[in-house]
Amino acid sequence: MTVLTIIDTTSIQNYIFGSNRLRENIGASALVAAATDEWPSLILARKPQLGGKRLYSGGGNVVLLFDTMNNAKEFARHYSRQLIEDAPGLEAAVIHYEIGAEQKAGADEPQEDFKTALPRAMEALGKRKASRPLSAPLNGLSVTVDCESTSLPTTGFDSLYLKQVAKNQRRYRAISSPIEAKVNRSHQEKTRNNLEDLLPAFHPDEADFRCWYDIDAGDPELGKESEGSYLAVVHADGNNMGLRFEALTKMARDGAHAQQLLADLSKMVDSAGRCAIQKLGDLLVRATPPPYTRLAGKISLPLDEGQSTRIMPFRPLVYGGDDVTFICDGRLGLTLAAHYLDFFEKEMEERLNETEIQSLLPEELKSVHACAGIAVVKTHYPFARAYKLAEALCKNAKLFVHRAVTDEDIQNTTNKHDFSAMDWHFAGGGLYGSIATIREREYKGAQGDLTMRPIRLQDTDTEWRTWSKFTNAVTEFQTGRAW
Repeated sequence: MTVLTIIDTTSIQNYIFGSNRLRENIGASALVAAATDEWPSLILARKPQLGGKRLYSGGGNVVLLFDTMNNAKEFARHYSRQLIEDAPGLEAAVIHYEIGAEQKAGADEPQEDFKTALPRAMEALGKRKASRPLSAPLNGLSVTVDCESTSLPTTGFDSLYLKQVAKNQRRYRAISSPIEAKVNRSHQEKTRNNLEDLLPAFHPDEADFRCWYDIDAGDPELGKESEGSYLAVVHADGNNMGLRFEALTKMARDGAHAQQLLADLSKMVDSAGRCAIQKLGDLLVRATPPPYTRLAGKISLPLDEGQSTRIMPFRPLVYGGDDVTFICDGRLGLTLAAHYLDFFEKEMEERLNETEIQSLLPEELKSVHACAGIAVVKTHYPFARAYKLAEALCKNAKLFVHRAVTDEDIQNTTNKHDFSAMDWHFAGGGLYGSIATIREREYKGAQGDLTMRPIRLQDTDTEWRTWSKFTNAVTEFQTGRAW
């Protein structure tokens, strides 16, 4: 008997971006990466008697195979314990599916294998997530102090809150167990090292500038100049990635072939996302000539505390795979988002052309695209709300793509294929209502709609809302003689 085990870490985005302090978001991102990529493999290595095999991970899911149900459940116990101890607050749903267990004796239909079992297991996982009891922790007894980030009972104190502590200013803040895990120094150092490996040009030993490693709502490096007091939160997500995994499962010759195809696609997407971020870093380096005082001739780079190196206004938070989030100087948000989408498209195209996956995918899924949402806010705007805005804008761009692809009135068949798109919003103050409500209130009048967004990344003959047309219009407004 073979048991298919699927782990789904639930509400990942809320866990990572549930705080307004960026250092906590960075730590949470490291914990989610460990929970989906590192810990399952470590448990299997420590417990070889379980005989488990990790097939692939992606999108917060981990798929494994075990020889027996007891071994699968034993793994789940070890995994749950590590999740509770090392990443409190991060929840996961687990399903164990016995391949062929529901096969009727003497049935004429083919024996169930991985290829046919995976979609059924995923369906069972969806039911488990919908029906599972909600977490109801015992938040506190008697007299407690509330955590300043979550309002949960305090279990410790964070001594790393302020980079510069003035006289008579407090040096600690009360934090709960989830925040303790997120601000753990080892997690912070690990993410720093991973980022330096990803972006070697930003390594302090290799360059005269560094990344925004320690950016936070109270960071004195932010907002020193009025022109640099805006921050862009960029969230990008691949289009229809789930459909590609489903299509490959159906097109596979057998269960073993399906396992290999899904693992290859998962690795391919992860590699493409990382390479796209790496190319963004290289692009910023090339646009910043020595002595690194200006970026693209327009943006000043602040000095670090030692006044010897410049700080590159760019910091990836979630990267690898098709789900990516990074922050940058507000004036760079749109440009870097457009470059990222372009890099990701090309990286995926290059990788797909080298494998059999390209030939197995249906025509409408052969090229991979993504959408991005960009929230440009004041540097001290609540970060959790800025991320939710970026996520909503990304969904709005995806809806724009879906409508364009499915609109029966479109005669040009080239528009029927998927494409990359982006949407953005500049928040000079507070936000009231959804994106649709804001645009209805602020951008529509009796004579029509003044909103050009969302826009396509690439040009077409039938669409005026594209990135190049937008940038040309902005350039004309800024430098054209007619204006």
